[in-house]
Amino acid sequence: MDDDKMIWPPPIPRVYRDHRKFIYQLTVSKTLTHSDKDKEGKKHWCVVQYRNISPPQPMNSWNFETKEEAEDFMKKNNMVSLENQN
Repeated sequence: MDDDKMIWPPPIPRVYRDHRKFIYQLTVSKTLTHSDKDKEGKKHWCVVQYRNISPPQPMNSWNFETKEEAEDFMKKNNMVSLENQN
């Protein structure tokens, strides 16, 4: 390869996914019950942690009774919501 034709540093892809980082989503989820699969479970607020790969891979989740508790948890742990990320 001709040194004059090399591009340094290499161009960054348009969509860069850093697998070492996590993305977070604040959502409402339902608890599943093993006893009655047709019965709708209890709804609660949930913070879901995803590994930043394509497609995002869920890693952890935390459940809360109120949206405010979930938001406080995210602020306390410096978690940036998926909507607020670049």
